[in-house]
Amino acid sequence: MKKLSCRLLFLLVVSVFLFCISDSFSALVDWVGDGDGVNWSDVDNWADYNAGDPIWPFRLPNETDRVMINKAGAVVEINDGFAALANGLEVSIGSAVTTLKVINGSVTTAGEMKLTANADFNGHGIVYVESQGYIDCNNHMYIGRTAKGEMFVNGGTVDVAAQTWLGRDDPEDSEGLLVVDGGTFNSKSMNVASYANGTEKTSTVVIKNGGVLNLNINSDNTYPLSLGGKGRGEMYIQSGGTFNCPPSSGGGGGIVLIGWINDVDVPLNPNRFGYIEIEDGTMYAQDIWVRYNSADSGQINILWGELILAGDKTSTGTGRIPTLVSAGVIVADGGDGTVEFEYDADMDQTVVTASNVRPKADITGDYIVDINDMMIIANDWLK
Repeated sequence: MKKLSCRLLFLLVVSVFLFCISDSFSALVDWVGDGDGVNWSDVDNWADYNAGDPIWPFRLPNETDRVMINKAGAVVEINDGFAALANGLEVSIGSAVTTLKVINGSVTTAGEMKLTANADFNGHGIVYVESQGYIDCNNHMYIGRTAKGEMFVNGGTVDVAAQTWLGRDDPEDSEGLLVVDGGTFNSKSMNVASYANGTEKTSTVVIKNGGVLNLNINSDNTYPLSLGGKGRGEMYIQSGGTFNCPPSSGGGGGIVLIGWINDVDVPLNPNRFGYIEIEDGTMYAQDIWVRYNSADSGQINILWGELILAGDKTSTGTGRIPTLVSAGVIVADGGDGTVEFEYDADMDQTVVTASNVRPKADITGDYIVDINDMMIIANDWLK
């Protein structure tokens, strides 16, 4: 009997001890920068605010922690192959501009990653992912959730297991920018200015210099991209950039929605518009649906790149190329060129290109390449 009582007492003490320390090891961890002020891997840069007053030096954040980088002007770096961990990661949740640079290392979040998320609808969170950097977000990613958020993937890789949102909650202040510059961004799906009713600011995706944006990754998502459903959303594919939104394994899905909203009770926002410019790259999808097949809802402008759709889309009807061209939804060089399309039976895909467009080296837009264009190119090279 005494042995049983001792065991019960021991278990009770252990349980109380674990309960007492659980908050310390599942905490709200804040960047204070009291160490070297730069490196995530320096323990003295972090403090535990879970008890109300900051306690530091604390410890490095782990996969159970809500991690905040919110110190005004902070530039936090992940270097030397360091593998950073967090449950949720928030970059700028106040009025400050804060920056995270994943240079040579990684950050893995078990929960959501938010670039600018706060109740005051201000702040500015910026994330850079350089060539040796990697972000593994195992939940949703928000770029500009309540104010301005920006992510630059400069040769690195980003994996998002769930949805990526650009410009989400607040109609007046939410604004997202994603630039995939030579890197790779993978996500289950993406919503650009497609959540808050009456969104005023423009959210933008740029894919350039061989960068790749892959959607519908490891999923059977019917609509992996919604662009400009409730505000203005734009996508630019430049200098060899690639956008992939393939059909799902069952052959369906992979549909791009442009300026599309299914909620009939929501008044249409005059700023609601989806715009895609394929300047010099490739866009691949199963289908493209534009609300009412109308140029008032969205437009795809092709210059020297190509749009590729799965299957034969050369007949008329919703999402079919002749219908979209005649409606002014798909244009060449802003309407000054000619849209060309053909079905490739061997590849079972429809390829859309543009002819009679301005030369690539025509920087000034006067449809000739002259000394003025050469001077602009030379000035850019000398910078």
